[in-house]
Amino acid sequence: EAVEKELNYMWRHRFVDASELTPEQRRKALKCRFSITQKRQTPEEIAQGIPGRIKARLVAQDLKKFNPRLAVDTHADTPSLEGMRLIFANFDGTQDRCSGTDFDCAYLQTSKRPKSKWILVRFYNPVALAWQEVGLTGVIYGEQTGTHDWFAELKGHFGAHGMREVANIPSVYTITPADFKDFVAKHGLPEMLQDEYTPKHDGPLGDGPENGMSAGPIDRITILVHVDDPLVFASNLNDECWGHTLMERRFITKGRSFLTPSDPMDFESIRITLDEEGVLRLDNRDKIQKYLEMAGMADCNPASQPITKQLIAQIGEQREQLYGPAQKEQFQREVGQLRWLADTTHPLLAPAASILGSFMSGPCEGCLEATHHAMRWLKGAMDACL
Repeated sequence: EAVEKELNYMWRHRFVDASELTPEQRRKALKCRFSITQKRQTPEEIAQGIPGRIKARLVAQDLKKFNPRLAVDTHADTPSLEGMRLIFANFDGTQDRCSGTDFDCAYLQTSKRPKSKWILVRFYNPVALAWQEVGLTGVIYGEQTGTHDWFAELKGHFGAHGMREVANIPSVYTITPADFKDFVAKHGLPEMLQDEYTPKHDGPLGDGPENGMSAGPIDRITILVHVDDPLVFASNLNDECWGHTLMERRFITKGRSFLTPSDPMDFESIRITLDEEGVLRLDNRDKIQKYLEMAGMADCNPASQPITKQLIAQIGEQREQLYGPAQKEQFQREVGQLRWLADTTHPLLAPAASILGSFMSGPCEGCLEATHHAMRWLKGAMDACL
């Protein structure tokens, strides 16, 4: 069912019959594969005892070593985690509003390429039990240029409506009433805001002028986008609605979620909560539990420090005893997990993650003992938050 859903979507948005390609375009095919994942359970699924839904995604195997591309065509900055934390730190939970959505199949919402740039792709269809070749008209997941093209599309859309990218935090867009006034004076009122349209959502204020939304922002609006997950920060209902409407008029999204004391939000595995006093908190409890289970340490005893001088010394004494491929891969995976937590919700992990990260290319005996010690510290810090 998940594969059929993905194929139907691709035929609507990306596929054409291979016969529409030129003989030159059909000479070489880009190989693709299906990636099958299980989504995290929603609160409703947990309550009903239903497992998370299965998701299929067709992914291009566009490997750099076989198809090197210029950095200018592939690079795209995401918001720095430090910048993200600053935005949250500036949030006044007694009056500000935070809400989010998801872009549905974000990369597939980029504009189609010129016909001369269409390519042939080849993949195994597990429904038909056969290999299949079709024409591809635009970016799909796995292509080296995918993230670059998606962010360029986003930036162009936001910019066409007066929003500007924050200079020192990439992929964060903001607009003030003064910005909007200047933009309209130079370019006129954006087309999105000229016509009447019917609200599509049950959220506060709907999404149209007939529900009281002004043509421009009343105060500053900030939209942070991490690949396909945007967050809207505003000081009032009107501006929150304006930010969502701006995205929904161009892109397909998955509704709106609003941060309230009774409704926490999930953003890139981080749980965002707001209490009745307006205090906002960020935690990674579920992610830490998952990491502990992956390491077989769900029931371990907690440690008092993320790393010790003794562990560092032991690694230094065994530098010549390098790990084999399996242990090396495990160590690199666990250091990646520690780095993510250090960068998001557990900054006290930063020294340990940095020290262990220096052994990523050549881990040796003692390295896994050190990552597992850090995991034991996380066992006791699961409920810590920012």
